[in-house]
Amino acid sequence: MYTAETPEIKLLLVDGLNLVRRIHGAQQSVDKLDVRLLASLRRAIREAQASHLLMVMDGAGPSWRHQLYGGYKQGRKPMPADLQQYLPLLLQRLAVEGVALVEQPAVEADDVIAAVVARLVHKPLGIRILSTDKGFLPLLSDQVEIRDHFRPFDWCPQAVRERFGVGPLQLRDLWSLSGDSSNHIPGVSGIGPKRATELLGHYGSLHNVLAAAASIEGKVGQQLHAQRQQALLYRQLLEPNLNLPSVGNLKALRVDGRLRAQTG
Repeated sequence: MYTAETPEIKLLLVDGLNLVRRIHGAQQSVDKLDVRLLASLRRAIREAQASHLLMVMDGAGPSWRHQLYGGYKQGRKPMPADLQQYLPLLLQRLAVEGVALVEQPAVEADDVIAAVVARLVHKPLGIRILSTDKGFLPLLSDQVEIRDHFRPFDWCPQAVRERFGVGPLQLRDLWSLSGDSSNHIPGVSGIGPKRATELLGHYGSLHNVLAAAASIEGKVGQQLHAQRQQALLYRQLLEPNLNLPSVGNLKALRVDGRLRAQTG
């Protein structure tokens, strides 16, 4: 059972491609990218006081979300050519330095990280997710921290509510209604963030909102009724797939001495 006391085990889960692309984007080059990335990881380990580390990469190929919805992530900028060519060598370099890496074909890092959290959340440890992707915010809890490594900023439930108007557990419902541009999920036509927040504040959940569509006056009610199936599809896309193979036990994820020695 988890307690609020400082846990002996602190697992740092890194959204790998998010971190790599942010660093590459800042310098617009792969020159010394491995050096800068390792320095960034060491800083993150130090700041989190992490005892365990796992860097999760997005698997190559279309995910189940692409198969379910052809517009998923449509229009996103492709990986820069120099980074795409350099990435295999970069990952080899990280592995040599003791970074535990996982990449499952056609599986997004979001799903792997969510699955790891789900398996460990009832154990006596703390978890920090390192990513600028707001999609991880629904995982936020007393036990799970979300760290924006570049601002730097630690998300908390109050910060989520101030930013989005709802708590972490309602975020997927919010984006199903109002849309999620980062994943090219359009949401229900005519419903923006403000109206979606109002609906969730009154009805509590997406399913309750859709169930009450007939009683909601005006165009909003009509759109909710007409686009019920689309809204449920968007909600499905935003829900992580937790039915994934295990990525190893905690013993295998202990921070390697080659990283630990340089974090002080």
